[in-house]
Amino acid sequence: MLINIFLKISISICFFCVIPCFAKSFEREKLPEGAKFIRKASIVKGTSPIYEFHFKNGLKLLVLSDSRNPMGYIKFILDAGSNREVKGKTGLAHFFEHMMLRKTKNEEEGHYDRFLSSLGGSGNAGTSNNFVMYYSKFPGPAIEKVLSIPSS
Repeated sequence: MLINIFLKISISICFFCVIPCFAKSFEREKLPEGAKFIRKASIVKGTSPIYEFHFKNGLKLLVLSDSRNPMGYIKFILDAGSNREVKGKTGLAHFFEHMMLRKTKNEEEGHYDRFLSSLGGSGNAGTSNNFVMYYSKFPGPAIEKVLSIPSS
């Protein structure tokens, strides 16, 4: 079940995901213990709704299901921006950016980027004052495999 993967991701404060063609099945999924549905709302009247979930591990998940495009898109946003650094101890947020998804306990170094590339997808990362983020885009049907890597 797709939602179970999000219970394993414990470092993100917010996770945004665009899932193509999954709206009906996603809405019917039974939520596991530790996952709470918050709301479903459209930002602009007549557009696809965004689903918001919160998890016991602190993760906040926003999901937009869009069947117009077969590509999936995920964005991890971590509460680790450079505004939390102190004089003399800087650069940690940028370092953390480079460590995100670099290696997991189940995958060797660089596997995530190579896997995305093999699908025809791509990813990148960035650091700001307020957060560190990493995004990936990929063919939508690969969503569970793409998410299984950071959840490990």
